[in-house]
Amino acid sequence: MRRTTWLFMLYILLLHGLIFYLAFEQFGDQMVLFIGIELGLVLSILCAYGLYRGFIKPQTLLETATENLRSKDFGIKLVASSTAAHSRVEFVQTYNALIEYIARERKDIQSQHYFLESMIQVSPLGIIIMDYEDRVTDFNASAMRICQLSRKDVGKTLVSSDKAFLRQLGQLSPSQSKVLKLLGDHRYKCRCASFIHRGFPRKFIFVEELSEELRAAEKQTYGQLIRMMAHEVNNSIAAINSILETTLEVGFGPEDQDLVESLQIAIERNRNLNSFMQNLADLVRIPEPQLAKVELTTLVRRCVQLSESLYPQKNIKWLFDLGSEPLWVMADAALLEQAFINIYKNSAEAIEEEGIIKTSIDRSIREIQIVDTGSGISPTSKEHLFSPFYSSKPQGQGVGLVLIKEILLGHHWPFSLYTQEVEGKTYFQIQYAAHQEGI
Repeated sequence: MRRTTWLFMLYILLLHGLIFYLAFEQFGDQMVLFIGIELGLVLSILCAYGLYRGFIKPQTLLETATENLRSKDFGIKLVASSTAAHSRVEFVQTYNALIEYIARERKDIQSQHYFLESMIQVSPLGIIIMDYEDRVTDFNASAMRICQLSRKDVGKTLVSSDKAFLRQLGQLSPSQSKVLKLLGDHRYKCRCASFIHRGFPRKFIFVEELSEELRAAEKQTYGQLIRMMAHEVNNSIAAINSILETTLEVGFGPEDQDLVESLQIAIERNRNLNSFMQNLADLVRIPEPQLAKVELTTLVRRCVQLSESLYPQKNIKWLFDLGSEPLWVMADAALLEQAFINIYKNSAEAIEEEGIIKTSIDRSIREIQIVDTGSGISPTSKEHLFSPFYSSKPQGQGVGLVLIKEILLGHHWPFSLYTQEVEGKTYFQIQYAAHQEGI
């Protein structure tokens, strides 16, 4: 614009200079006529200045406004002189009002964006945002924790991930909701939605943890069922056994020996049933852990020693990698022993004749790992792990894994159970909490 101004001024000067020269050459001896021509030139220059103010300056003003908008600098306002034309004053006022509105809207949008970003980051829901081609662009801390995402996953699609859980998330379509299960007993409600950004749809996924509330609901449901069953069964068994024992005390002859044996078998069966109901009732009445300082490696060795004596007929190698230093944790020793004995019981029963059960502790990540070379977890059983009353064993009661789950979750120790199909090994991994003085 400045170049145009200079060209216009140069043109006016050259034009009027040329006219002045010609007038001087032709009418220099006619003073009155020459002065009249000079006055005309002055009027022409004034007209040229008026044209400059009427056309060039407004154009300069317009270009300045355009440059401000192009550079997104909404803090600069235009100023109209007191002698400016009415239309130019209106333009400046309209432009300044527009700039103020845009600046205000921009500030509001930035505030809303910051507020929304803060809400996403502190949300307990895992949130994963993707671009137009379903590549991950952002995620919050909860998604990072639940889905084990890292910044290396940004720019990649979920379906191409090496993690099965992420691949399942990537297969969700907009408006689809699904409950997915991770290793162990961790369940999540996952919902895919979309929003329009610059005219194109973008997906985002919510991941909500359901494990705790489902566990509480399950426990309440099977707790009521067990208490009702235990009350009815125990009352009936007590009365029946009393009658049977009284009948035996009456006395029978040698010819009634078969009847006596049948009565004794019935009494023993009732006692076993009573013991079974007691085990179920104990599952409901698991006390809160009474935390105290416990040396974990000693507790693990004691549990293995007890479990080893229960299966002398099997050729099982019990291996350890616990470290030489003591490992102190805050735990309830009695409850932990119950949990570990049940874990070892499941591992030993999964081994048919011979195999290995190895217990190792990785202190750097605070993890206990129990690995066995047994038959592993079948696809059917995998879907029902830690479900009350479900068992893949012919004589199983479906109590052991539930007991383990309740004890470990009572200690706030996360865990996972899975079979590595390639290796043919089953892993039970527990994340323990170290005693503060021992860290």
